Amino acid sequence: MTTEEHHALTAALLASPAMVALSGYRAAAIHRPLEEAGWERTDMDVPISAARHREGLRRVESLWRNPAAVAAWERARVQPSLFEFDGCDAIEPAPQPGSS
Repeated sequence: MTTEEHHALTAALLASPAMVALSGYRAAAIHRPLEEAGWERTDMDVPISAARHREGLRRVESLWRNPAAVAAWERARVQPSLFEFDGCDAIEPAPQPGSS
C-alpha cells in the first residue's frame, strides 16, 4: 500500500461506527491517528514467517482495536456468575409439589 492508501484506510477506520480491529506493523505517521483517537494497541513479538530457515529473526506485529471493539471484548470476557442477580433480590426456590 502507498502512504496515501494507508492514510485513506486510517480515515475510513476512524469514521466507521463498527467494531474494528487492524493488525500490521507499526508506522507512527500512519497509526498515530488511531491511538490519538483512543484505539488500543497490543504489540506481539513474532517470528518472521519468511525466515523459517534462519533462527531468531523476529518482528513486532501490532493489533489495534477501536473503543467499540475494546468494550465488546471486555463485556465478553466477564461472564457473570449464575448466582449474581444484578440489581435484583435473591430468588427463592419454587415450592416443590407435595411439600408443605
